[in-house]
Amino acid sequence: MQQRKPLIMIPIIGEIICCLLLILNSIFFYELPLIFTTLGDSIPFSLSGGWPCFNIGIYSYVGSKYKDEEKTFRVGIVTATSMSALLFGSCAGGFLYQQVGFIGFYSICSILLCTGLVIGYFTIHDEQPEMEENKETTTNFKQLFGVEQLISTIKTAFKSGPNKRKCKILVCMVTLLLVAGTFNGEVSMNYMYTRLKFAWNASEFALFVGFQIFVQMLGACCDGFQMCSVIALRSLICKIVPPNELGQTNSMLALVEALIPIIFGTIYATIYQKTVDVFPGTYFFVSAGIRILGLGFFLWLYKEALLLRRRSRKEAKENSIETYIMNPDGI
Repeated sequence: MQQRKPLIMIPIIGEIICCLLLILNSIFFYELPLIFTTLGDSIPFSLSGGWPCFNIGIYSYVGSKYKDEEKTFRVGIVTATSMSALLFGSCAGGFLYQQVGFIGFYSICSILLCTGLVIGYFTIHDEQPEMEENKETTTNFKQLFGVEQLISTIKTAFKSGPNKRKCKILVCMVTLLLVAGTFNGEVSMNYMYTRLKFAWNASEFALFVGFQIFVQMLGACCDGFQMCSVIALRSLICKIVPPNELGQTNSMLALVEALIPIIFGTIYATIYQKTVDVFPGTYFFVSAGIRILGLGFFLWLYKEALLLRRRSRKEAKENSIETYIMNPDGI
């Protein structure tokens, strides 16, 4: 089992540094130019891996710690916790900004991140991998940022395997790109849409987003299939890939997630710009069409799961018959 704790801890440290630099920029609000705020918010976040790296560590850790029967439930807990935190942050963000301002808001974020860092440090325990003789264990700078690592990750994630493993992983990643992409595209345009439609400011829109997420989570309690697509895709990948390859596969998954804002943000911004004077809600119909395509991929995965289950039952039945013929007395 590989070390996944650093993948979880380092992005939190980077986010803490971002908050501290934002506090500094808030104190010298009029003295420092805008470029300092931009660099302070982006460079530590990028160099530490950001939330894509954090998600790699979390989902790889959960996927390798538990059995296949428990992975869906555990991944669901992680995703539900993330959505709950997003709900709380969306609702509290605008309110806290009005009450304590920039400095107080970023100070609260720093305290929460430090608390999470301490809890993670003492509660997350990696199992030490077995060391092979005459095997190099150190990693230099060239190995860390070498192209070989990227090539190895791609080969591991998409290598052929039993039960159409390569095809299933590719379909899971494309489906995640479509499902999460429509959500990201809508979120990026919703603020401009509501500002045009209702003349809302940022605080009012933050309350709207919080209420929207709450309604979605409430609907998920009544209809278990709502908001479960990402959970299902992550748990499927955790079951398809062996534990020692989860890290590299989740790296590819994080790469796909990192491309989502670039691809769908551009697409939705272009659609909104072209249709804002005619029908501003056109991008909702685009989302519906893309989600229908994602539904088709889900149906294919479901069909493959049924075929695999039937094949396994047939093989188990044939093995039991063969065992009985070879040893009818059970001795």
